[in-house]
Amino acid sequence: MSLAQSVDVRLEGDVMNASGTHSSHWLPSIMIALIGLASALGSSYIQTQRVATETAQKVIGNNLIPIGAVIGSMLPPAEFYRQAGLDSTYVPEKYTWVLADGRDVTRSVYEKISSGKRTVPDLRGLFLRGINEGARNDPDGERMAGSVQPDSFAAHNHVAALPRIAERIEAAAYGGIAARVVAASENGSTAVSVENKGGPETRPRNAAVYWYIRIN
Repeated sequence: MSLAQSVDVRLEGDVMNASGTHSSHWLPSIMIALIGLASALGSSYIQTQRVATETAQKVIGNNLIPIGAVIGSMLPPAEFYRQAGLDSTYVPEKYTWVLADGRDVTRSVYEKISSGKRTVPDLRGLFLRGINEGARNDPDGERMAGSVQPDSFAAHNHVAALPRIAERIEAAAYGGIAARVVAASENGSTAVSVENKGGPETRPRNAAVYWYIRIN
């Protein structure tokens, strides 16, 4: 269906359809010319404009995000690449975004501007933490971007003690009769082990995402 068959223009209560039939002498001539142009171009013009707009949005969006930026997405790699307009075959120098999975990115812009890093960091299953950059929030000091920090617990202790009375057998004599008695010795303590409980890691509540990094 062409635009001429589907568009009506309303102006001050009167109607003119795209076929040229109209009842209002108030309709400006410029509107008549525009409707005629749209009628001639048809739906292909609308489709071209839509594609051009989507392409422009992708270009503008990519230019606003610098090389090396990491973003989270709910889309799995295949769909993410499709939405980004990337081919199914991975080519490091042509791909704009890649999954941050430790892959080789030789010949990418990322390699050139990141002191020759030929791989992206492997962020699968990891949380991201800001680099100190002069602050003291990370006890490991100034770390390199992409470096992985292993699991760790803050230093702490658990105190538990059970009082006990040790007993010993002593020799004694009562009225000249030798005997052995049980006597109490000094108080002491008994070591206690705390049972291991919990899962294989310590973590906060979280939601899973895919981490992607821009390389071109």
